[in-house]
Amino acid sequence: APFSSVREAFSSSSPMAASAPLVEHDGTASASPEREALSRMNHMELCMRNNSIFPEESALPDAMNVINGTLLVKTLPPLERLHELARSIASRFARLSAIACDDGEWERITPEALDLAYHVHVEEAVDGHAGLAEAIDRIGCAALDTSRPLWRFHGIPCNDPKGYAGIVVRIHHCIGDGVHLSQILMHMTVKQDGSHVYTNEIGRASCRE
Repeated sequence: APFSSVREAFSSSSPMAASAPLVEHDGTASASPEREALSRMNHMELCMRNNSIFPEESALPDAMNVINGTLLVKTLPPLERLHELARSIASRFARLSAIACDDGEWERITPEALDLAYHVHVEEAVDGHAGLAEAIDRIGCAALDTSRPLWRFHGIPCNDPKGYAGIVVRIHHCIGDGVHLSQILMHMTVKQDGSHVYTNEIGRASCRE
């Protein structure tokens, strides 16, 4: 699509932009989940939440409404670090601390109340690239539990010292779209000094390589 069309789709006057912001607060102490009202899902989000966006005869699984992204890392962080990362992101992005109700409303919970035993799962180690790809495909076919906030992290260790481990980030499409998923992935990506890596920096690095 032309850039002007893409820009308009995410402008403040766009109905979807106005009703479906993923970033609702800045994660600071002044941002109280109990005091913030999340905007109701728009019609498209509600259809995706209830898996009614496609004709019933298509019989598509609920997992079709989940967006998946994967970060490849040489060494998978320990589970405790993944838990810290999950809480940080849930504090930053408000819809990750809310249960998506089937009537289009959001039931807020505090990031501290998240069940990280569910939201952060470490898979069995794989032996290389092929095993990693198979694990990602298998994870992508699983539905999310609608009684909880609709997202999960999956850590995939790798036994091959020349291979890559993976962190699969899954968010339901009623929470956000691919642009919002990229925001989460960027929030997870930091330099050694703790500063964030942004997409333009990654692009420049790729060009140099």
